[in-house]
Amino acid sequence: MSNSSNYYSSLLRLCCETRNLTQAKKLHCLIIKSLENPETFLYNNLINVYGKVGNITYARHVFDKIPQPNSFSWNTMLSAYSKSGNLSTMQEIFSTMPNRDGVSWNSLISGYVCYGSVVEAVKAYKLMMKDGVLNLNRITFSTMLLLVSSQGCVDLVGYGQNGFSEEAVRVFCDMQRNGIEPDDFTLGSVISSCANLASLEEGAQFHCQALVSGLISFITVSNALITLYGWATLLSSCRLYGNEEIGKWAAESLLELDPQNPAGYILLSSIYAAKGKWSDVAQLRRGMREKRARKEPGFSWIKYKSKVYIFSADDQSSPFSDQIYAELEKLNHKMIEAGYVPDSSSVLHDVEDSEKMKMLNHHSEKLAIAFGLLFIPHGLPIRVEYH
Repeated sequence: MSNSSNYYSSLLRLCCETRNLTQAKKLHCLIIKSLENPETFLYNNLINVYGKVGNITYARHVFDKIPQPNSFSWNTMLSAYSKSGNLSTMQEIFSTMPNRDGVSWNSLISGYVCYGSVVEAVKAYKLMMKDGVLNLNRITFSTMLLLVSSQGCVDLVGYGQNGFSEEAVRVFCDMQRNGIEPDDFTLGSVISSCANLASLEEGAQFHCQALVSGLISFITVSNALITLYGWATLLSSCRLYGNEEIGKWAAESLLELDPQNPAGYILLSSIYAAKGKWSDVAQLRRGMREKRARKEPGFSWIKYKSKVYIFSADDQSSPFSDQIYAELEKLNHKMIEAGYVPDSSSVLHDVEDSEKMKMLNHHSEKLAIAFGLLFIPHGLPIRVEYH
């Protein structure tokens, strides 16, 4: 390894850390001019920096110049496509790789997870386990648990949320069979999945594991256990049946255990809103602000022609917004004609009924479904995912 190669390598790492594309290009030119046959590790550094700054064209150009790309070359190029969302080329690179390892599978699965290709991610994970990959680590399993344990999936071809929860339990068991100890995130995820499955017995086994390992003290695990054992379920039932007294007691108990968890505030707010107690709703909102309990906004996404389209409630950012909202209006008219009556009691704002109907009609999931009906060819499944 020459001194000049070391020098250029250090400068490229600096460009990567600072995301400086201009300097990376200048270094690239210097390397071509000063080194007749650059070493593979220099090419790899160039691919890495171009991938990190999002210039996939340059990264691929460098990759194609390597006479004999090594495993790091392949994995770096694969990772660049994975992070850019170019899933078709990511799959092509993965299929062409002479050798794959845990890093390769991580990049493939992460790309599918980050850009909403749920079924492809699960398929890739199952193939990985079937291939008997040896050097797997916690990242591999954490990535899959992130997908399958918290997946709010409206799958119009029948792969429902329980399917993902069952998969999460399987992923967790695979992780343990591979000798990888769970952390608070992975243990909390699998307990949440047991709650989704209403599998109290299996969840209780993981509860014992949390006690033995000491992970019980982490908020991610305790939150999951609260859900498993029913506070949230009890609150939801109180909201459904309008039982204010028990709902208030359950919410206060939940808030005492975890003051920054927004679930208690939101579900109790919905009970008060259904009874028209707007001053109580306002008081709960003040309490949320004081305790810094924040509900993350929900997003829905749908994939069409290898591109992911993301929607939030009342989203107007799409170039197809006019068509989407027109399609929603058509659907709403058809549903009302068929006898559908919207339940406005779930709207936690003191506004006119017409405004409540608008809020209900413009949920992120509905916008994504309308997009799918407009653009996905008839006969193909429409898969909308929610987080």
